Amino acid sequence: MFLEFVPAGARLGDASITGKNTFPNAGDRLLTGSKVPALSVGGPLLDAYGDYAGIMGGSIVPGSDPIYMLSLLSDPAAKGKATAETTGLAVPLALLPDVPASATPTRLADLATWGEFLTPVVKTSSIQSASLGTMGQGSDETLGDYKQVFAKKGAKPAVLVTWQVVAKEKFSCVLNVFSADNKLVNESKPRDIALIPGKSLTTLWEIPAAKMAAGIYRFDLVLNGKTAWRDFFRITE
Repeated sequence: MFLEFVPAGARLGDASITGKNTFPNAGDRLLTGSKVPALSVGGPLLDAYGDYAGIMGGSIVPGSDPIYMLSLLSDPAAKGKATAETTGLAVPLALLPDVPASATPTRLADLATWGEFLTPVVKTSSIQSASLGTMGQGSDETLGDYKQVFAKKGAKPAVLVTWQVVAKEKFSCVLNVFSADNKLVNESKPRDIALIPGKSLTTLWEIPAAKMAAGIYRFDLVLNGKTAWRDFFRITE
């Protein structure tokens, strides 16, 4: 059971445990038989006796939706993949640290200094979309195939940004790639972007997959020092 928040207030929701998965760097996660609402993430998971069994939610990769990560990690050809409509995740009690009352607290400012937090995404009307795919043939501004799982020795992955021209604007734009541990893997050269009403604009950003180890990564599209778009992808051998 868990506390499910609804427009009328809160009620006990059904969170029957249907299985367990283990993820690199994240550890075990319990699979539950129902989706976890955003407002319930971080709340307690209770067993049939009302005892504390874990925490609802349980991110696999920082900044990502856990069910989206399940889909990205699974075999694209596999049947019965988990979906956001039918599955939720929870962190089992065994993974939670037993913190003594005498322990010294850690300040949020210190965690930020150590790089434990992701920069927030600041929405902008200047970006219509940022799509992952493979480099197109014969053009510098197209994708040959839209996908989010790439083989190191396959076609080069890239991000196609379609800009939405609302007004005359200028940006300095950078595409940063991070590992699942929030470590910067690649930083593109800055580009000066000029949006002019009446003129459409797309830009293509190559991701150096051949130099990257197999795993989950994310890209942050940064405009004038602020993260404006974020997505995740996977590199395989």
